[in-house]
Amino acid sequence: MRLPLLPFARNLPPNFTLQWRHSMEHQLWCQSYRSNRKTLHLTRMQILAFGARMPSDGLPVTADQGFVAQQGHLKLPKLNWTVSRNMQGEIRVDGRIWPLADTLPDYSNVHIEPVRLPRAAIRFGVRE
Repeated sequence: MRLPLLPFARNLPPNFTLQWRHSMEHQLWCQSYRSNRKTLHLTRMQILAFGARMPSDGLPVTADQGFVAQQGHLKLPKLNWTVSRNMQGEIRVDGRIWPLADTLPDYSNVHIEPVRLPRAAIRFGVRE
């Protein structure tokens, strides 16, 4: 089921970060994105250690203490993200944290896509 945009999602700034705990390695992952009118551009990835599916060809960048970070180069038309309490998924933007995994039912689908203005839109749906 696809739900409409939530009021706060209409004002999501063009830069945001997704943070979650990897299901197998139990390490924190952070991916920062910038939206424009057509795509979501992965600008930065930061994790506690290299692991499965972590690209190793990105340019290393300054990281928080204990983390490894690299510049991202992936461009996507949209993101579909499934959140649950186990993965502790949250969106970080402008110093605010939206703990989606704590507020949505387990295995809810979160759809993030650019809109006409240089912002991103979020839609929430529940996997049936």
